[in-house]
Amino acid sequence: MWFQSTKKAEDRVLHVVLSLGIGGAERIVSSLIEGGEAAGISHGVCCLDEKGRLAEALEDTGHEVHLVRRKPGIDLSLPFKVARLAVRCGYTTLHAHGETPWFYTVLAVILTQGLRFRCLTTIHGYSGGDNAELAHPRLWRFLMVFTRRVIVVSGALEHEMKAVYPVLGKKVETIRNGISPNEKVPAQSRDAWGLRGKTVAGVVSRLSPVKNHLLLLKAVERLIGLGREDLVVMVVGDGPEREPLEAYAQKPGLKGHVIFTGERLDALGFYPLFDLFVLPSLSEGISVALLEASALGVPLIASGVGGNTEIVSHMGTGLVFESENLDDLTRQIELLLDTPSLAGRLAAGARAWVRETFSVRAMVDRYNRLYLEMAG
Repeated sequence: MWFQSTKKAEDRVLHVVLSLGIGGAERIVSSLIEGGEAAGISHGVCCLDEKGRLAEALEDTGHEVHLVRRKPGIDLSLPFKVARLAVRCGYTTLHAHGETPWFYTVLAVILTQGLRFRCLTTIHGYSGGDNAELAHPRLWRFLMVFTRRVIVVSGALEHEMKAVYPVLGKKVETIRNGISPNEKVPAQSRDAWGLRGKTVAGVVSRLSPVKNHLLLLKAVERLIGLGREDLVVMVVGDGPEREPLEAYAQKPGLKGHVIFTGERLDALGFYPLFDLFVLPSLSEGISVALLEASALGVPLIASGVGGNTEIVSHMGTGLVFESENLDDLTRQIELLLDTPSLAGRLAAGARAWVRETFSVRAMVDRYNRLYLEMAG
């Protein structure tokens, strides 16, 4: 029968994701998997769309990465596939990451009448932020009914979730993202990228609309027009917005001042090239890239949305600008460029704050305690 398990019962967590591509949320999943063994918890991953570039590293270390392809539209066969996989491999906890995996994970739990699996989800960030409403509040309310815990990555997200769902909000708690500040990769060469004598404003993120890279390009275009010919934007990452961004970068006042590296497994090696790191997101949870830039001593500028302000305090650990405000972003970039002493002080403050507050070990320990608590 489809529900017969082929593995002995133990505490096993199956992470349900769209893919293990290169991104902040996906790297958090990898950290949880790699850090679970010390607590006696084994992990696997179920990818709904594709495995992605991070899957190979996990498989090389003996972790299971399964691919269950999702059909276009609402795939009502997918919950059956996820449930069958989880039962066959002996998983006891289903951990969804993001709205779509959460939807199909809950349907898989319902198929087994809630008797087979414990379900939790992590919301790594969504379109709510500080200035908008949830896109699908009724859907989320339904999903929360069948979910043991809803983990958010910042206090801002927790506050908003509890305001929207005053009854179900008791299931919501914050576990901040964490990084390893001592992780090392070879630094990229400025000469190799043609950056000798240049001032580099860098950003590392998926090229999606919510990241709002276009605002950064417009700010740099304006500054170049004011005489800052040495200014270059380096965009590390890939995604659906790459083509329109590359088209905008060909404008006469910007051409030759924007570098697109594409998707990089060695993204950490690019931070030493940056004179400042700019994150112009429209919405954000706790940005792993922002944490990495902080830990590596790069001065920060971030939009004042969501979890950004839990990392960047204006004039304390960086500069904060009003979301979507081109004039404000341009002023903040100018301020850092014109005041190297301020940039150095803010970078030192951010580095100390992140190393103290956003530890990957603390994050993994919190999740492991949660898995064990749910199993008890």
